[in-house]
Amino acid sequence: MATKLRAAIGAVSACAVLIGALVGPAGAQETDLDGRITNVYASDNGMTFQKVSHPENGLETADGVVDYIGDGAISAKDQGQGDRGQSYSYAAESAGDWVYIGTMYGGLGVQAILKGSLSANMGMSVEEATALIQTLYAGNMYLGEPDGKSAGGVLFKFNVKTGETKILMSQSEGVDGGKGVIPTFRSAFKMNGKLYFEGMVMDTNNTELTAQEIGTAMAMQNGFPCIYEVDPADGDRLTKVYDSVDAAGFRELVK
Repeated sequence: MATKLRAAIGAVSACAVLIGALVGPAGAQETDLDGRITNVYASDNGMTFQKVSHPENGLETADGVVDYIGDGAISAKDQGQGDRGQSYSYAAESAGDWVYIGTMYGGLGVQAILKGSLSANMGMSVEEATALIQTLYAGNMYLGEPDGKSAGGVLFKFNVKTGETKILMSQSEGVDGGKGVIPTFRSAFKMNGKLYFEGMVMDTNNTELTAQEIGTAMAMQNGFPCIYEVDPADGDRLTKVYDSVDAAGFRELVK
């Protein structure tokens, strides 16, 4: 066990050194990016990082383009505190100056990973696995929102020139029927000027499912396999163009 742990820590340490080299101590200066004042952070190894989102915040700070405001809710315009749970981007496409991004909620399943992958495959206890990962994250491993609630995945768009964010689909906020809909999109593509996002979606407004079924699906990041269309030319109109299963089929998939 000790040998395995030392080997694993060695691998983690090597990753930590690499990450440190990329985002280590930096100096800041102001510059102009398409008419918007941003900060440029130049590292010691000659690499330069230019921040478009929250340029007033330095490196190694939480910098989500959506902010967690509590009770499972997110906002596009809060106080710049970010939401570490929305850092896992599976699907993205662009239209003009906007990048459309679907996130997988990073706070869920952490303990399952600790108990499963590391514990089962390397013979570690959950405590040992947790300590190992905390080494990589300098004691800041994300385990969920501060209040214990879950925001779920999000579909939003981000303007690369202005830094503006608009939430299209989420549990707490959305447009054109996107409120109360929790997406876990795994892929995206563009066709005929429209964007398509594929993955699993749980609509908390679904009256065919029980509250327990919806709650369980949210906890497992489960949902109805489907494809959503986003039309940038029509106010980001959302249309579900394909649904793999109905409620009965969803229950069969869950089994």
